[in-house]
Amino acid sequence: MTIEEQVVTTLRTLPTAGQYEVLEFIRRLRHCSQQEERGTGSTALNWPPGLYESTAGAWQGEPLVREYEGEIEQRNELS
Repeated sequence: MTIEEQVVTTLRTLPTAGQYEVLEFIRRLRHCSQQEERGTGSTALNWPPGLYESTAGAWQGEPLVREYEGEIEQRNELS
């Protein structure tokens, strides 16, 4: 099974809210890739190489907790 097939298969098992999160992540990922190609991403801002890799997961304080934000508002379909 290809990566694309695995992603699609997994995506189909998620609830709508989860699918939306995946879509937003893909859009941000694509946007960052486009910025890198144009030279406007983190390398263009003179971030040191390896910054993200060396700081990811480095938090040493109290555990960060994402509070419950409530249910997603269901809206009527546009006609």
